[in-house]
Amino acid sequence: GRLADLGLTALAGPELEYYLLEPDPTPGSSSGWRRYDDALGNVYVTGRKGDRLSHVLRTLRTLRKLDIGVTMGNHEFSGGQFEINLHHSEALDAADRAFRFKGAIKELARHDGLMATFMAKPFDDEGGSGFHVHLSCVDAEGRNVFAADPGDQDAEHGLSATALHA
Repeated sequence: GRLADLGLTALAGPELEYYLLEPDPTPGSSSGWRRYDDALGNVYVTGRKGDRLSHVLRTLRTLRKLDIGVTMGNHEFSGGQFEINLHHSEALDAADRAFRFKGAIKELARHDGLMATFMAKPFDDEGGSGFHVHLSCVDAEGRNVFAADPGDQDAEHGLSATALHA
């Protein structure tokens, strides 16, 4: 409401990371689950190198059918860790889609006999998962008010004064 009073609309692009787990048949396993495709360092790869069952590809296709607004997905740094980005939209819509996305990911994993967790740090020996939000504001004409005007020699890193104050 405050942004609307200023003639602005907040846009958000969610980027969510999660771990995918598979059943652990090892006798005495503490949780009964282990990291899916536990291969360290397959950063930003797609395909079977970091996802032998093509879970992410099937998931992206299904999420597109559900109109959740996915733009891309890939394997993250840690074994069994993935990232999927959602397209930018008005902040409330982006929040709603991120909520639906998390539920869909968990259900799709269950369908494959796997488990998905969005916990920030489910393992002590690996990196954590984040929920990054790309944020911008547009004016009534749809112009990004965080972007500096072309030719503005005083702009820092291509950001407008509004962005620097935000």
